[in-house]
Amino acid sequence: MVTIHHITSHRIEPLFGINLLSSRQAGKFYRDSFASYQQSFLQLPEGEYQGFQPGVYKYEFQIALNGDVPESIRARRGNISYLLGGLVKRQGIRSVLSVERCIQIERTLSPSSFEWQQPTHRAGELPDQCQFYVLIPTTSYTIGESIPITVGVIPLRTGVRMKRIHLRLMEATKYRTALKNWSKMHVHRVSRLNNPWKVGANDGEQLFELNIPTNSQLIEADSNTHYVRLKHYISIRLDLVDSSGDRQYLTLHLPIRILSANLKNLEDSLPTYDHAVLHPPKYEEFS
Repeated sequence: MVTIHHITSHRIEPLFGINLLSSRQAGKFYRDSFASYQQSFLQLPEGEYQGFQPGVYKYEFQIALNGDVPESIRARRGNISYLLGGLVKRQGIRSVLSVERCIQIERTLSPSSFEWQQPTHRAGELPDQCQFYVLIPTTSYTIGESIPITVGVIPLRTGVRMKRIHLRLMEATKYRTALKNWSKMHVHRVSRLNNPWKVGANDGEQLFELNIPTNSQLIEADSNTHYVRLKHYISIRLDLVDSSGDRQYLTLHLPIRILSANLKNLEDSLPTYDHAVLHPPKYEEFS
């Protein structure tokens, strides 16, 4: 990734040095800086300086990230963050000027990957009550989408009928502690849907849609790193009643992968060669 570092000067400035600083941290159970980077654009010997005329100065720089670096994440009890800062040393009372900015790092994996398009399904039987099945068209969804869930129930004896269905999107997270162990699993509900079972011609199978919220305080994309492991699953509870009025409850958990909405935007956009290391060849060279 190529970024531009701007320096704006409104008067002649004698500068001793211009530095770029980058750090990556994980915390909340404990803090650990697991990587750092520094680059100097101007570094003069002691006592020397260079004058800058009024204007805007741009410095191009490039930071290469290893393929195994963890993506940014901000969970309820911990986060992984990347901080980019600039430092300018000059003469005068305020001899050091600095600025910091938090940057987002995400893996550019395609949501259309064949593995992620596989359906999720579950089928079984509640003895002497009913057979059931649940179908979710694909394994992965992006933040802000709706998850279509097909549920089918087939009674095995007269009088057994569906009463209500409860759908929950759950987020489960555990964190690396100061002792390098994993914390207990922290689980909270992200989204829910409670519906009565509709009685009609197709009352044996019904389709429901569970919305994925966009609020970052409610949900975070799946992540599996050395510091934070975050995953999602759908909890389904079927409420049944028999001819005598006795209730039966059946609960299922189906894993689901939640992806960043930025990956969907990346998938929908056309590729660009603006910052490519090697530009595509000119087609007239092959004519």
